Amino acid sequence: GSNGEVIGAVCRVLSNGVFREFGKEIQVNEKSYMYIVDKGLNMLVHPQIEKEGNPIESVALRNHLNEVIQSKMVNGSYTYTLDDEERYVAFYFAKDIGWTVCIEQSVADMQKQAIVGSMFIIVALIILVVMITIVSRCIVKEIVTPIDMLIETMGCVAKGDLSSYCSYSANDEFGE
Repeated sequence: GSNGEVIGAVCRVLSNGVFREFGKEIQVNEKSYMYIVDKGLNMLVHPQIEKEGNPIESVALRNHLNEVIQSKMVNGSYTYTLDDEERYVAFYFAKDIGWTVCIEQSVADMQKQAIVGSMFIIVALIILVVMITIVSRCIVKEIVTPIDMLIETMGCVAKGDLSSYCSYSANDEFGE
């Protein structure tokens, strides 16, 4: 009202399913996934529904995320070890609501993906080099062939054979 009292409130409820579906869209495999954690380091959204509402199990992950929350870093990444596997975590801390959105993946899986990507680039570059070489040779041949014919005819004329004739014919700069 006009005297500053609250007349009502509007609120929208989002179910965890909305976030879980979003997470499925970016999930590469069972070892890479998105999850959301609150200020108390409880799982709000996780691909394994039974983990939702419970504290983070991994002490190493809890320590890293606690550092993130305490430092008020907005985004970043770090690695930690879970069950003898090195994990990479990229995060975004939404300080207005106190949620941390994390995307986690196995470092070994990331390395495999990088190798596959690198191999694709190498194969593409090899194909490109071969194609450029073939096209270049064709272009060079188109230029050199008429010049070689002219040089041969001019050599005959230089030796005194004035009846020599260059029979090159084309509709380009050399054939006119």
